[in-house]
Amino acid sequence: EAVTWFLQGAVNGSITSQTMLGHAWFYGWGVAVDLDRSAFWMQRAADAGDPKAQRDMGAYYWNGFGVPEDNVEALKWFLLAIEHYAPSEDESRRLATVDRDQLSENLSRSETAEARKRAQTWRAIPFVKTDKDLVSEAAVALRRDDYAKAARIYGPLAERGFAEAQT
Repeated sequence: EAVTWFLQGAVNGSITSQTMLGHAWFYGWGVAVDLDRSAFWMQRAADAGDPKAQRDMGAYYWNGFGVPEDNVEALKWFLLAIEHYAPSEDESRRLATVDRDQLSENLSRSETAEARKRAQTWRAIPFVKTDKDLVSEAAVALRRDDYAKAARIYGPLAERGFAEAQT
């Protein structure tokens, strides 16, 4: 049930819901473990500027959880998390710093420089609903027997030829 609420919040742009949905699929909270779905939602929250999700994306890229293993991208996300944690989140910042330092031991100077460049040029991406987001929102409406809302969502998608909305 909680996953349904997280999904509804996530497709409507709630960064907290996106992070929680990523965790649900990573840890199997109420759903089967699905690292691809976990990475999808965690990436959305990280892109929006959530430092917890940014640290998680660092770990995902470091270990290849639902994304290709990429240590330069992992370092970028750890650097961003360290930068974006609030002053009251000292322990979280410390843990991200430990991750950064451990990963950096295995990177060349050019890889470290590239990660820093990516972090410096990063900008938060505003939330925009994609067709997949809308399909997820319609699925939540159907689970709640809100057929009118599902039809309002699926109609324009089907007209644009989005296959998942035409079934």
